[in-house]
Amino acid sequence: MLGVLGVVAVVLVCVLGGATAALLVTRNSGSGPEYAFPSASPGDDGPTGPLPTATPTAAPSGVTWEVVHGDDVPTSKTDGPAHVDAQQVASGYSRTPTGALIATAQIGTRAGWVDQPEAAKKTVQTQMIPGEDRDLFLGNLRTHTRRLDVRKRAQIAGFRFVSYSPGQAVIELAYRSISADVASYMGLTLTVRWVAGDWRLVAPPGGSWNTLRQLNVDPGDFTRWGRS
Repeated sequence: MLGVLGVVAVVLVCVLGGATAALLVTRNSGSGPEYAFPSASPGDDGPTGPLPTATPTAAPSGVTWEVVHGDDVPTSKTDGPAHVDAQQVASGYSRTPTGALIATAQIGTRAGWVDQPEAAKKTVQTQMIPGEDRDLFLGNLRTHTRRLDVRKRAQIAGFRFVSYSPGQAVIELAYRSISADVASYMGLTLTVRWVAGDWRLVAPPGGSWNTLRQLNVDPGDFTRWGRS
């Protein structure tokens, strides 16, 4: 779908704000500054013994939703984020399927704030795994700093786990938007890896997401999840 950006991008940037706005840009050369992840401290890899791997089949309990810069983001006292700094970087997630799910939603949303470029830049630099694709993503973000109408932002409506292990999670999020009182849904697949004691987002190939897809009116294969 994203191969025909010339026509589709303008429409989707209005439909999918927040987490997906920055993924619609074209490639842009130039590299961002490198960031050295902090060394993992003892205990950062999670509890000793077998790590949980059973993925949730219902909306995780204990999760609340907050509106940050017009976007709904999930938070949990047990699964994270444990810290949100002054630059709006949210970090500190449990090494569990629910922790990975919340990290995917949080990092993906905050990395896409084209109307909050400095906050998005910091999130990308510190929570997206370094490499050429991340640098391209960061370069693309710098070229798109227009403010989006928060009323047209899409919000998370569901999730499904594609795969999960204690080292990597692949999760597709369903986004719901309303236009002329008609709901539409899009799916976005993201990958997080456990690096230096926390979940980090894998940069999309070429610095733009290529897994964005239109979903049915009611995405029945997703677990419903979002702000009620």
